[in-house]
Amino acid sequence: MTRIGRGTWKGHVLRPCASGVRPTSSMMREAVFSILGGDLEDIVFWDLFCGTGAMGLEALSCGAAKSVFVDSNQATLNTILQFLEKHMSRQRGEALRRTLPGDLTGLSGPPGAVYLDPPYRASEVYSWIGSLPWEAICAPGAVIMAEAGGADVLHGWEKRRYGSSWLFIRRV
Repeated sequence: MTRIGRGTWKGHVLRPCASGVRPTSSMMREAVFSILGGDLEDIVFWDLFCGTGAMGLEALSCGAAKSVFVDSNQATLNTILQFLEKHMSRQRGEALRRTLPGDLTGLSGPPGAVYLDPPYRASEVYSWIGSLPWEAICAPGAVIMAEAGGADVLHGWEKRRYGSSWLFIRRV
């Protein structure tokens, strides 16, 4: 069970998502929002490989102007949209079915924060993440974070360990 940990929707339980989706741990979510500083007012938050959408929903709960959810699974995106509609916040969320790695054009932005949580075994995805021109994609001062199962996937990025997962951080 995944709960939103802070903000106006603190404590709200997210419906289970499709099988095979690994939700981001509460420890990792807490770390990410501590790094971001908690006050996300007026930023656009990209939740790529969003799964449950917990990261983007928590960003909205903390005041983000908009969250963009990208995943290849339409069922998970529908669940996120249902949550937003139930909480009268549909206009603050954009859900796009896309297979990543791929083209990021057309997403609302520029983002002030980006969270990527790809399948840990997909090493080619981490190469793609590392090769993206984040300075051209993001707003000045943006923070890009990628979750991984190993310590050697994004060279040159700051890295921190939370439980059995690693968080890679880049600021632009």
